[in-house]
Amino acid sequence: VTAAFNRISKHYEIRTVTKCRRYEQVFICYGPHDNQRLLLEYGFLASSNPHNVVNVDKDLLCNHILQKNKLMDRKMLFLQDEGLLG
Repeated sequence: VTAAFNRISKHYEIRTVTKCRRYEQVFICYGPHDNQRLLLEYGFLASSNPHNVVNVDKDLLCNHILQKNKLMDRKMLFLQDEGLLG
């Protein structure tokens, strides 16, 4: 398929590159996206989305949440090693 916003019709269009009959049912696989991307790209949310995430700014985490935690350095290192910061 090809997918894009059509500026003339002002609709998001998904077109098949192979033939299908009129009114034939087709399926779209959106792939593993979090709800933010689904909403921004396609205009909907998935209520039980296993790929959903919450992005937290590193400065917010350091300055407000972990401020008084004695293990902050070790926790931040763990988050960095796991690729969860950035």
